[in-house]
Amino acid sequence: MSEGYVYILSNEAMPGYVKIGFTRQNDVQSRMRQLHTTGVPLPFECIYFARVPDCRKVERALHFVFADDRAATSREFFRIDPDRARAIIELVAIQVATLSDDEQQISPEQRVAIEAVKSRAEAMTFTRLGLPVGTVLRVHQGSGGDLHRRGRARGRVPRRRDAAVGGGPDRGEGAGVQLVHCPRCRLLGG
Repeated sequence: MSEGYVYILSNEAMPGYVKIGFTRQNDVQSRMRQLHTTGVPLPFECIYFARVPDCRKVERALHFVFADDRAATSREFFRIDPDRARAIIELVAIQVATLSDDEQQISPEQRVAIEAVKSRAEAMTFTRLGLPVGTVLRVHQGSGGDLHRRGRARGRVPRRRDAAVGGGPDRGEGAGVQLVHCPRCRLLGG
């Protein structure tokens, strides 16, 4: 049994993925520096960091539990909610540590870049876009950006000029998709 630290890292350049690893020393910062290479545009952030009785055993258990969510068998990256991994680590944690931006060597400029990426990644909703309840968005068939042609769906996204905001149903020819802001629906509303 070897006491050490298990960590959960994230990187906004890889949304939805976390890295789960361990270190025997209190040196997660060193590991984060190793991972922040020229091929990675943003630094890693330490989401959770805890001292555990057997760091290798805890890491292996986490990798086993989340094996179906692993990005690649030779990598420690998983497409999971980090709170799921944190809940397991908390069961055996001896001590939980937090790291400031300074300790993680995240500069103020990098923090601004990270937060900008996070805000762009938030789900677009009618409310976030400032569109009131009852607003109807219509996507029209347009040149080069049509969604439907001859009854078959196409995989192209309409150009901005092909989308319209209005208050009623489209009666024009070639209508593709219509989205209505409904306060009871969770899809795009609220």
